[in-house]
Amino acid sequence: MRNGFLKIAIVFTILAIFLGYTMSELIFLSFKDPVDIYDYGFDIVEHGEGGHIKTEIFASYGDCASETLTTTKNGTVTSSSTDYYYIIPVYDKNDEEYYICIEVDQDDRKLFNNITNETWDYLDGTIDYIGSYTYDFEGTIEELDDELYEYMLEWFREVDAFENETELRAHVLPLCLNSMNFGAAPTYIIILIVVLVLTVLFWILFFVRRSKIKANNAVAMSGTGVSGANLNGMPINNTPQYNNDPYNTQYNNQYNEQYNMGYNNNQYDATQYNNNQTGSSYDSVVVNGVSYPRAALSQVNSYVLTGEKVKAIAAFREISGLGLAESKNIIDNWNQYYN
Repeated sequence: MRNGFLKIAIVFTILAIFLGYTMSELIFLSFKDPVDIYDYGFDIVEHGEGGHIKTEIFASYGDCASETLTTTKNGTVTSSSTDYYYIIPVYDKNDEEYYICIEVDQDDRKLFNNITNETWDYLDGTIDYIGSYTYDFEGTIEELDDELYEYMLEWFREVDAFENETELRAHVLPLCLNSMNFGAAPTYIIILIVVLVLTVLFWILFFVRRSKIKANNAVAMSGTGVSGANLNGMPINNTPQYNNDPYNTQYNNQYNEQYNMGYNNNQYDATQYNNNQTGSSYDSVVVNGVSYPRAALSQVNSYVLTGEKVKAIAAFREISGLGLAESKNIIDNWNQYYN
């Protein structure tokens, strides 16, 4: 069980780190007041990347690049999705125009094509206003990767929008609007809190269990951890920890039967035990890296020799604090340790 707690604690620790890494930005930004990039006084140059952005997109000059993600199985494409990068105008506090991208999935491409067509109709003088088509955006501003930024610059070079490269790069910014589902933030927060609490809980259980095992081993080493009876010759009459172990019902039932029929006939002789402890040599037995006094395991060995495996397992568990499965495996290979 100790190793079980350790494994679970490690799994939950890894899960907590993963969730914290993937959700941290969304959770952090959800607590910040949203900013509209088209509000008076907003400066895209000063703001840069980051922030909780909530705005209405009403103008676009068209898409400059696209990315397709495909999923394959056995060499066959099972699904694919494409994101498009549309160029939109933004402004500094002096109302000078700059340009960034917005990432658009394929479901919203038709809407952005309509926004783009209306923008060009307005620039050509065909219509007097724009805004018939709009897109509600909520997310953040992220840095555009180098490859996509180069596609964006190339788009402006082809339309000959700027006189030189310096002016082009000064006004075309490597920034991109990326949508985020802030509505899911409360759910993510709850999930993260639950995972963190469980992580702490399983680490506590692991260390508590380890402390108990160390304490049991210390008792065995000091000569007071007698299996099956205390030093006054009184039988231990407490077996729920074995009966409730679901590892092997057959062993549990057999243990109860043998305990009720004759367990008291196999008690330690406390005097003999003490004499062994105070003898001229203090022999020890190492089991799975833990050293036990040979005298403390003599009764276990007696059970093994007489073929009373269930009692041997129960006695060894009492001394070592190990679980049923580990104790059974040790008793099954007893000659490797006690000889």
